[in-house]
Amino acid sequence: MRAFVIDDSKPVRSILAKMLQTMNFETTEAENGQQALERLSEQNIPDVFVVNWNMPVLNGLQFIETVKGIRKYAAVPLLVVSGETKEATKSIASNAGASGFLSKPVTLATLRNTLQEIGVHPSCVTSAQHDGAHGMLTTGEESSSAKMKSGRTKGTDQNDPSTKIRVLVVDDSVVVRGIVSKILKQDPELEVVNTAADGIIALAKLEQCEVDVMLLDIEMPRMTGLEVLKRLRELRNRTPVVMFSSLTQRGASATIEALMLGAKDYVMKPGGAYMTDAQEGKRAILEELIPKVKQAAAKAKAVLPKVGVQAASAVAISTRPQRKQIDAVVIGVSTGGPQALAKLIPKLGSDLPVPVIIVQHMPAAFTKHLSDRLTTDSGFTVSEAVHGQPLEAGTFVVAPGGLHLGVKRYGTKVVVALNDRPAVNACKPCVDILFESAAKAYLGNLLGVVLTGMGSDGTIGSRAIKQAGGHVIVQDEDTSVVWGMPGSVVRDGAADKIVPINELASEILNQAWMYRNGNIAPGDGEGSST
Repeated sequence: MRAFVIDDSKPVRSILAKMLQTMNFETTEAENGQQALERLSEQNIPDVFVVNWNMPVLNGLQFIETVKGIRKYAAVPLLVVSGETKEATKSIASNAGASGFLSKPVTLATLRNTLQEIGVHPSCVTSAQHDGAHGMLTTGEESSSAKMKSGRTKGTDQNDPSTKIRVLVVDDSVVVRGIVSKILKQDPELEVVNTAADGIIALAKLEQCEVDVMLLDIEMPRMTGLEVLKRLRELRNRTPVVMFSSLTQRGASATIEALMLGAKDYVMKPGGAYMTDAQEGKRAILEELIPKVKQAAAKAKAVLPKVGVQAASAVAISTRPQRKQIDAVVIGVSTGGPQALAKLIPKLGSDLPVPVIIVQHMPAAFTKHLSDRLTTDSGFTVSEAVHGQPLEAGTFVVAPGGLHLGVKRYGTKVVVALNDRPAVNACKPCVDILFESAAKAYLGNLLGVVLTGMGSDGTIGSRAIKQAGGHVIVQDEDTSVVWGMPGSVVRDGAADKIVPINELASEILNQAWMYRNGNIAPGDGEGSST
């Protein structure tokens, strides 16, 4: 199914698109009504429009009136998602042709239910299942195995404390603790069980109450957020942690370190450490922080440690043999990526006979710190990609945050091609753009790798690699922080193999060296065609 998301706020578009992608929608985005109308001519007819009310150029009302006047779009359901709460506004929208109206904040459950009410029936996937379930559940159903994993059955009563996600808020600013706690409490699926002013208090309170997710600042007196993460690792405490810190160069570097130490995700505080921009702070909490808290909690409840069970092994899901030499490796990753890359990249070695091109979903301030950290861990250079840079054997590049990374072939050479076009799949950089351009440049001589991440970015690109004759491997569910992107590739039929993170380097090395220096594929004879 296809959804067209129209909102002038990039973070809002991103969150809505990702919510829709968890329900198996393909999403298209526009930042105002005028841009949406221009892009409609390039798109198939969507199954639903999701549109904001207050926008520049062409607002929600004007868009509704315009699109309802176009015969082929007149019957497409249209859902308004807006900060407006006035009944008069809702009435105007309804009279203009809107099928439904949702006031922010919006949860995945309310979005899904409202879509069903207006006649749009997406694949209904619970958040835990989206992280890695092998099948889909219909509305209101939950498998017995999921109930057993979670340790408590989710009911329909959101006021029941046993069904809520229990959050510990840790920040040295009493103002930030108060604002964050107040907004989190407004969500019926969340409960703030306690707060702490520093890391020492936070660790003590972890012993005193049950916590599903810790929301953690980085810079605090007595014990910093990074020190808390190190202590949690020493204690083997698996409480999921989401970082909430300032968007500065120093904050970006510390956040990368936090992700390497095991934090599940991060959201940046608008206005600095004390969140001086109150309006933007509220938006960040509603539209970015709350979904990530729920995502972290869902994964923790869905996958408990398995005692006495051996680590998972690679699973081949395609019998299609590798018949071509691999000339490049492209990697797509999102949530949980820094840790996964830290485990993978150093094992590949500087003598790898092919370039490695990486798209990690991250803001512009972060990717330089990520590449620097990978360089330190690996002992060889991992750099931010530069436009026009040749992609030679042993080159490791990371897409700069805020730009799309593609590749182009010029004769025998392939070079980096950066561009500043709009976000795709709510992502910039976008994995699909890299994978599709690499499939054209390298044809079948390409290995695609999809690691942990939320959403479905990389699925279309993996399909392009497979159609060109290349191979695709994905990280397995158990070792992924979120099995959204890899799971989507598997469900699409584009994956050749599912591999645990600890076996990925060996798998990549095997494929990269195959048909080089006299090496041939296992089972191939002298008469095999290459």
